[in-house]
Amino acid sequence: MARFFFIKHKNSDEFKILNLKKKINSSRKSKIFQIHKTVNKNFSYILSDNIEDSSKLFEDEHYLCIIDGSPHYGKKLYSSKDFLTSYLNKTFKNFLKNINGGYVGFIFNKKKKETISFRDRFGLKPIYYYNKNDILVLSSQSDYINTYFNNEIDLNYNYIYRYAYSNYKSIYGREETMFKDVKMQKISSIYAFKNKNLFKSIYWDLDPTKKISTNTLDQHSNKIIQIFKDMIFDYESLNKDKISAVALSGGMDSGLISGLLNKYFKKPNAVSLTYLEDSEFNEEKLIKESVKKNIDKWDNFKLQPSHLLKDLNSNFYEHYDAPLATISIYGYNYLFKSASLLGYDLLYTGSGGDYIQSGNYTNYWYYLADLYFNKDKLFERELNFWIKYHSTSEYPKSFDIFKKEIIKKVNLNKYGKLAEQNLVFDQSILNKNAIKNSTFLNSKVVKNYGSYLRSFMMQEYVYDAVAPGVEAEDTMEWINNISLQSPFFDKEIAEFGWILPSHLKITNGVNKSLYRKVFTDILPSKIINRTAKSGFNAPFDQWVRKELKDFLMDIFKSQLFKNRSIYNYKQFMQLVDDHMTNKSNHMMLLWQALNLELWLRDKNR
Repeated sequence: MARFFFIKHKNSDEFKILNLKKKINSSRKSKIFQIHKTVNKNFSYILSDNIEDSSKLFEDEHYLCIIDGSPHYGKKLYSSKDFLTSYLNKTFKNFLKNINGGYVGFIFNKKKKETISFRDRFGLKPIYYYNKNDILVLSSQSDYINTYFNNEIDLNYNYIYRYAYSNYKSIYGREETMFKDVKMQKISSIYAFKNKNLFKSIYWDLDPTKKISTNTLDQHSNKIIQIFKDMIFDYESLNKDKISAVALSGGMDSGLISGLLNKYFKKPNAVSLTYLEDSEFNEEKLIKESVKKNIDKWDNFKLQPSHLLKDLNSNFYEHYDAPLATISIYGYNYLFKSASLLGYDLLYTGSGGDYIQSGNYTNYWYYLADLYFNKDKLFERELNFWIKYHSTSEYPKSFDIFKKEIIKKVNLNKYGKLAEQNLVFDQSILNKNAIKNSTFLNSKVVKNYGSYLRSFMMQEYVYDAVAPGVEAEDTMEWINNISLQSPFFDKEIAEFGWILPSHLKITNGVNKSLYRKVFTDILPSKIINRTAKSGFNAPFDQWVRKELKDFLMDIFKSQLFKNRSIYNYKQFMQLVDDHMTNKSNHMMLLWQALNLELWLRDKNR
C-alpha cells in the first residue's frame, strides 16, 4: 500500500510540500520509504510506501506514472510501467476492463502537461482531485489536499448535513467529499485533465441488455466451482510471499474463502472480531463452526467499549478524511490493528460475496417486486416464505406491508428503475433555518438496469455497500501497515452473478441459494442452514446507555456542539433521551452525530 500526492502548478510551494511529507510520515509508526521530487516548480509529487517498491512509480523524461493497490489479471501483478505501456499503445480502456483488485493511479504527460487518472472497477481504493485556479492536485487522501492549502478549504455542508441527518446509504458513492473543492473520482472511470478542462469516461459497466442465463442448475454449479477455484489459485499465487489470514465472520462469504483455501491448499489462519455482550451482533458461535472445519490458527479479538472510548477521546480523526460511517468500520480498524500486531500483512475478506447472490436483506424487496409486477406465479410462494423466515416483532412482514413499502423503493412508472428515497432519521431534527430545501438529502440511484433486482445489485456496488467504507478503510490499511484483498469483487464473479437467474439467488425465502447447494463440502452445515443474517456490527446501542454515556452526553451538552446549529437541538436531545431510556433505538443517529462533532473538532472547524 502507498500514499501519493501530485500537484501540477506553475509555482508549487515547496514549503507546503515538506509540511505534507511530515504529516504523511506521522501517520505511520512503522518505517516508510518516501520519494519526493519537484521539477522546475511546474509539478511536485510525493510517494510513500511501506516497502521500497519501484513497481508503483515509473518516470522518464516524457512521463510520470504512479499507481497504488494490487492491480492484477490472473496470476500477473501489474506495475506502473505496464499501465503506461498500455496507455501509449492506445489499449488503455481494454486494459483496465480486465484488471482485478483495488487500485488507483495517474499518468502525467510532461510535454503536453496533460494528466489522466483512473480508479478500479468497484472503487476499492479512492483517489481525490482538486482542479481549480490553474492548479491540479491528485491524492490518496482528501485531507492531504486540505493540508497543502493550510486547512483553508471550505467545508462542504451538503455532505455534512447528509451525514448528520440521514442513513449512510444517502451519503456515499458521490464525487463530493467533506471539503468543498475536493472531489472523489467515480468508480470504473478515467478522468482526463487537459487545458483546464476535465473529460470523464467509464471503461466498464454491467450490461443491462445481457440476457439472464438459461443454463441448468448443474451447469451453473460447475461454472461457479471453476470460477472460484481459478480465483483462489490466482490470489494465492499473487500473495505467496505474504503472511496472510482470513478476516472471518459468521457468514458464508469469509467462510467460503476459508473453505476454498483449505480445499485447494491448506487450512489458513484467521482473525475475528467479537464482543463480550451476548447480542444479535455477536457471531462467535457461528465463527467457531468455520474455525472447526477450515481454520488452522484462530485469533479472536474482543472489541470493548473501553477501546472505542480511548480512541474517540484522543485525536482519532487526525488522519481521516471524514467521520466513520458506522461502528462496524471502527471495528475493522481494531481488527486491522490487532492482526498487524500479530505479524500479518494481508487479510482476505469475504466482502463482495453478498452482491452476486442477493445476500443482503434489502434484496428481498426487489426480488418480490420483480415477481409481483411481472405477475410471476412464484410471487405468492416467495412472499409467504419471506413472511415466515423474516418477520419479527420490530419489523413485521405481510402483503400489505410489501405494497406500502415497495412504492417508496421503486419507480412504478418505469419497470426496473429504483426510486430515490428520503432516508432522514427523523424530520424533526433538521435545522429548518439552515435547510431551505431538503431534497438534496435524498439517496442517489443508479440508472435502470432492466429489472429491480439487477438495478439494486448495481446500487449496492455503487452507493450502498462499497462506498461507505472505502475512505476510512484505505486509510486504516495505511496506518496499520496491512492490506486487504477481497476476491469476490473480481470481474468474472460479478459478471457471473449478473446473468445468474434470480431463483438461484433467492429460493423459498432464503438467499445465497446457489452457494447453499454447491458448497456443502466446504461450508459448515449450521451456516448453510441459517436463514437469519446479523451482519458485522457492534452493540453500540447498548454501550451509549452504559460505558459511553457520560462521554456522549458531555459532547452533546457542550456549547460547541450546540453552537454549530446543525440540528434542531431540542428535538435532537429528545431523541437522545428516548434512546437512553430505551424507548427507541437511535444508534445510527447517535453514532453519526458524535463522530461528526469529533471530526470537526479534530480539524479545528
